[in-house]
Amino acid sequence: MGRLTDSRIALADGYYMGSVFAPVLDALDKARLHPDQIDVVLLNGGSCRNPLVVRAFQELDIFRNAEILDQGDLDLAVARGAAVRCFYKHCRDYDPITPIVNAEIGLLTHGDNCQMLVPAGTLLPFPPKGEFKRFTDRFWVPKERMAKIHLPIYSGKEGNRHLVQTMSLEVPADAARGDRVVVELKIDSNKIMRFRAFLADRPAVALDMTLENPLAMRSLSPEQRAALEERKRISCKRLENPLYQPSVEEWVDLANLERLAAEPERALEILQRLHGRLKKLNQAFPASGHNILGLCYGMLGRWNLSCEHYRRASEMEPGVSAYAANCGFALSLLGKAEEAIPLLKRAVTGDPEDGYPYVVLSDALRQLGREEEALKEFQEGKKRLEIQLRASPHSTRLLSWAQGVCQRLSEYEQMAAFSRRKQESARTAYLGASPDDLVAGMDSGIIRSGELAA
Repeated sequence: MGRLTDSRIALADGYYMGSVFAPVLDALDKARLHPDQIDVVLLNGGSCRNPLVVRAFQELDIFRNAEILDQGDLDLAVARGAAVRCFYKHCRDYDPITPIVNAEIGLLTHGDNCQMLVPAGTLLPFPPKGEFKRFTDRFWVPKERMAKIHLPIYSGKEGNRHLVQTMSLEVPADAARGDRVVVELKIDSNKIMRFRAFLADRPAVALDMTLENPLAMRSLSPEQRAALEERKRISCKRLENPLYQPSVEEWVDLANLERLAAEPERALEILQRLHGRLKKLNQAFPASGHNILGLCYGMLGRWNLSCEHYRRASEMEPGVSAYAANCGFALSLLGKAEEAIPLLKRAVTGDPEDGYPYVVLSDALRQLGREEEALKEFQEGKKRLEIQLRASPHSTRLLSWAQGVCQRLSEYEQMAAFSRRKQESARTAYLGASPDDLVAGMDSGIIRSGELAA
């Protein structure tokens, strides 16, 4: 049910990605309303011709207090509304449907602060006469020797704020901390935004972008972007050559990208179809595919299936320590620590530089009451993870395991430090830039209030 009613909306290639309920629930979020507060749901518009959509609204207990109205001629209802609007626009010179900015729009600034540019409820077009709104004393260069200043646009208020897109303004090498950055924008009646930015004393070096609909767009995560790009690449190759068939490795890689993009169901579909095709061709399904299936089923909490696929992967390629470690991890979660330990010891021996198998082995030993051995392996796992983090300091996966092992060792200060690093790394990946490299705003501490007054 959580996936079905997920209110998050992302746009890819102009289409909504997510549940049919997502636009409805997103509108309620913006209105600060809960589904239980809705009295009537009127099914209207072309999508309501689909009986599955109608049945979903009628049978699922989302709008439990609402009457679901499914009546009238859909085409006639839409035509009536269009006729009424056209009458007022052309005969009364008045539009009864006034376009507005339905969510606050602003910039995320240096230090992860927020600077509002356009408040929610503002009438469109903005500004009214179609000119640019200029902000001359709100933004500055945050530090010396920057090649680019990043300007992430957000939409929505705190608690319901999301990233639209991060744009970058190239700046000269001699730009100084505190140099003014001028921002200009306008939004037309169709909610298309034109955004410009430049240094006050270097107007020739400018950023000029058009955003189709910043009120509906949500920036994809790096993982979502990677999966989308791979899907596009495969689609383009198929258009160029109808006989093109992606290799087994390409399908497995795409499935893994979908998994990393938090789309385990999509990854499962890819791998299940691949498995069926290989079976018809009397070809073996690869160990890497079984491992990804195990990871996907684990994300969905189906640990029996997860363990089964990890086991197949580790049996097919016993030399790959990650497969054995994953199988041991799943067995431990199923309460089969005794069975997990030989696999985990094999994983530690196969790749002694990886801290992850040590931590999972420690969990299995602790589960069996072998605390002294567990503590020894926890310490070894922590040491290995710290070494790995020197080479990959922003890996959220390694930081997460380092945080976890510190918690297991009751080292709470270090656990908190790893947690902060993980959050900072995830935030940087999401924004596409470090919060310290964002344009400086009013609350960034770059320009003091006394300087502004002067």
